[in-house]
Amino acid sequence: MKFEESKGIQTMRDIYQVKTISNRSFLNKYNIFLVLAFCLSVLTGYARGYDHEVTEHDYEYEKSKDLKEKNRHRYMYVQANYLDVSQDFKASGSGTSGGSSGFGINLGYSFYDYFAFELSHLYFGEMSAVNASLNQEQVSGKTTNLALVGKIPLGRFEPFAKIGYSRWSVNQRIDPSLSTLSSSSSGADGSDLYHSFGAQFSFMRGRIDLVAEMHQYSFKPEIRSVEYDWDVELFTFGIKFNF
Repeated sequence: MKFEESKGIQTMRDIYQVKTISNRSFLNKYNIFLVLAFCLSVLTGYARGYDHEVTEHDYEYEKSKDLKEKNRHRYMYVQANYLDVSQDFKASGSGTSGGSSGFGINLGYSFYDYFAFELSHLYFGEMSAVNASLNQEQVSGKTTNLALVGKIPLGRFEPFAKIGYSRWSVNQRIDPSLSTLSSSSSGADGSDLYHSFGAQFSFMRGRIDLVAEMHQYSFKPEIRSVEYDWDVELFTFGIKFNF
């Protein structure tokens, strides 16, 4: 009798152990499933977020192209320039010609897709050459411009043209070839219309533009009662920051 009771107790213990093992196995599988489900949800959420970022980026790039088109009609900019200058400074067919290097800065406000106002200051550098009298002649000049800019937005590439008002000044210094004579320096200033054309290419979603531009000026300064023809042609290479 005791043997049968002990056998029955042993059987119940075995059943309990089997159920316990089974429950533990189920719990382990359930926990693994929860961990896998959690990992899958995290990865799915990340993927959705990434897709959303890509979609948003594509939408921003296709729809606005760049920062300027977020508020596409109105933005301000500042531009720093390097100038490669060619100058002819002549009176009655004789004079000097040469090249120089300069610098400039532009401040602008775009009020429409196709138009902007711009204020610029350009320093032409100093041209030095020997004139017909064998004297060393040095010519330096600068100009402050106010221009209307017409532009054609073609995505990142944007050609443009400018027409405006130029307030200029020039200084001429002559060092005589004879050491017994002293140097003389004098200048003049005035205003004229000018024009230029160029193109720019946008980077950093329109925050930065690389700009190449060609200017042409034709001034007539009067120095020592002599009227000169001062023709200036310059190429500017600039970097522009848009706000």
